[in-house]
Formats: sequence, structure tokens, C-alpha cells
Amino acid sequence: MIFNSYLTYPLPPGAADQCGPITITGGGSQTLHAPTSGYYQGMLLYQDPDCPNQPALDLTGGSNVNATGTIYAPKALLNLTGGSGTLGVQIIVSRLSGTGGSTNITVNYDPSLSAKPREPALVE
Repeated sequence: MIFNSYLTYPLPPGAADQCGPITITGGGSQTLHAPTSGYYQGMLLYQDPDCPNQPALDLTGGSNVNATGTIYAPKALLNLTGGSGTLGVQIIVSRLSGTGGSTNITVNYDPSLSAKPREPALVE
């Protein structure tokens, strides 16, 4: 799981806090899977919506990315450029961009592999 937030997390962000960029690039092949248990079950990538700068997420450069889980970056841009891959993901982003003559993205969504909402419950 990739968790992208600012330096002082979980405190409120300061004036100088920034979230770093996330870039997966190159001619290789990457296989990314979300955790299958625990608090972040099904969450592949989380970008904190409180990040002051909201950097773009980039999957670029002829890479073959095979991913399962939820990509959650509700205020960010996801760039898919010049590659191919299979995304078994739920994508929650502000904007999605796909460019390049060889861009070929196949989305095979499987709800059992995505993050589940947490529901409040009373425990005795």
C-alpha cells in the first residue's frame, strides 16, 4: 500500500507541508496488490485529500502496470501515459488523463478487491 501525506500528519498541515509526487515509470513490469487484511484492506494507493499541493499521480513511459485495489486521490490528477496495463481497481480521482499512441488500459473491476467503507458499530 502506498500512503501519501504531508510531513506533520496526523496533525493539521503546516504552511511548508507538501506531499511528494508518486511516479511509476520505465520499460519494466510492475505488479501492485492492495493488502488483503487489516485496516487498509483493499486500499492500493491513498493520497491525503488534505495535502496542500495535491501532486499528480503518474503511470508513464511504456511500463506494464498490473494493479488490484482502490486508488484514492480525490483531489488529484491520475496520468496514464504511453503504456499498457490491467487495472483491477476502483479509481477515485479528481481528473483522469490518458495520452500516448500506445496507451492501452484495461479495467477489470472486482468489488471484492476494493477498499470497503468502515461502518460504525457498538461493541459490547
